[in-house]
Amino acid sequence: MPQSEQKEQEKKPKKNRKWILLGIILIIIVAGLIFGIPYYLYAISHVKTDDAFIEGHITSLSSRVTGYVWKLYVNDNQLVKEGDLILELDPRDYQAKVQQASAALAAAQSENESASINVTLTEITAYANLADANAYLEYAQAAMNTAGAKLAVRKSELAQAQANVTVAKSSYEQAQAEVQAMQALYDRDETDLRRNQQMYDTNSITQQTLDHAIASAKVSSANLEASKKKAAVEKAKVTQSESAMQTAKENVTE
Repeated sequence: MPQSEQKEQEKKPKKNRKWILLGIILIIIVAGLIFGIPYYLYAISHVKTDDAFIEGHITSLSSRVTGYVWKLYVNDNQLVKEGDLILELDPRDYQAKVQQASAALAAAQSENESASINVTLTEITAYANLADANAYLEYAQAAMNTAGAKLAVRKSELAQAQANVTVAKSSYEQAQAEVQAMQALYDRDETDLRRNQQMYDTNSITQQTLDHAIASAKVSSANLEASKKKAAVEKAKVTQSESAMQTAKENVTE
């Protein structure tokens, strides 16, 4: 075999190994791009840590009256201008107070009418010695007026009792909402306490941090029990006000 052909055959395995090596390097680069870029994008937007804090800014808003939020018209970080409607408060409490005030006014008016009738009865009694027949007639008319006044008083009492039921139910609903909120805080603090206990067992946090978590859990538990007791009291008020309203209805139908 000629020496030149022998050299050519020796070079072919070297060229094949070179292309194989380049192919392997190219595969490694492509695989690195496929898996490395998504991991890099994920890593720059996600941070893992066992002890993290969030720095933020809270802007407090205060209204002229207190109440629960009924509707919210803006989202987080939304730009608002002067005069923009941000939220609405629940109007049911104030409507109930208006109804209660109206019922109290009606009761006062009825009492005034009743006092006027009593004055009329006194005058009838004074004239009774002069004219018995006329006195009996006037007395009967006064009795009719008194009955009408009593009916008006009872109707106003019914209206006030109905308003009291509305107020009691609204207070009970608020108490139930407060129980749910306190339950959520309690669940969160209990979860934090268990996590902090595990981290303390592994010497990841200090005793002060664990004590703070324990204190927060105790406060949440106490607040939850207090809100439950308040809800029970408000529920009893609803039952009492409904009973009073039923009695008022019976008095009107007598």
